[in-house]
Amino acid sequence: MTLQDIPLLSHPTLTTLKLQKVRVGEFARPSVRPLPLENLDSFYLHAHDYSYEVLNKFLKNAKSLRHLEFHHPFDVPAHRDPPDFSDLLQPCKSSLKILELWWDCHDPLCFNNPGMKFAEFTALQYLAIPPRALFGPYWYEENLDFLQMLKDNIPPNLKVLFLQEMYPCWSEEEMPEGILLPNDYKLIKTLLTNKELFPSLRYIAWTSEIGTVPPEDLEDMAAELGMALELVSNRSELPPDTKWLESL
Repeated sequence: MTLQDIPLLSHPTLTTLKLQKVRVGEFARPSVRPLPLENLDSFYLHAHDYSYEVLNKFLKNAKSLRHLEFHHPFDVPAHRDPPDFSDLLQPCKSSLKILELWWDCHDPLCFNNPGMKFAEFTALQYLAIPPRALFGPYWYEENLDFLQMLKDNIPPNLKVLFLQEMYPCWSEEEMPEGILLPNDYKLIKTLLTNKELFPSLRYIAWTSEIGTVPPEDLEDMAAELGMALELVSNRSELPPDTKWLESL
């Protein structure tokens, strides 16, 4: 997109916006004002030249947004930490129901961002996100306060937590294939043990190239709580259907 194209999106009545495989870097210019998208309900973005500044031009006025689906392209390595979507989406924290943040790139995701805090997003029911984008670089940290991490980062009324790529970026020790990393195990067990903090939660799902199946003891805990732990192959196995979410 060029500067000349930007006025095409400046419509306050716009409710649905889909931008796929386009260049959006021009939106970062200081001369470009935030778009008047007060009535935007659904936003799909697939772009490689995004940044916090670019995304803010789309989201700053999107106070009615209910569904955001973001895709980092397959052929672009994820060398940068992700923008803080929990900050960018503050204008719609009371309306956002479905948030999908997909990094489709083939390379491992080694983010070092401090995580994203969604505790104030009271309407959020479906959250799809890489675990290191959500919680920061926790995989090999010691003495973590997992309960506080969950309180800060998980929306209180969440129904589906979909974690993208549960596998380590590196390890100094050999890890058996097919099991969760120790900190992932502790994180999920803490979430199940404190289920009363997230009373609406029904699904914890994840993708994994090395086949990290749910441990049997955690599966049993989840079943007793009326929940399911699932290893899925991709988004199509657990799509964010609005009617289905309302029925949970």
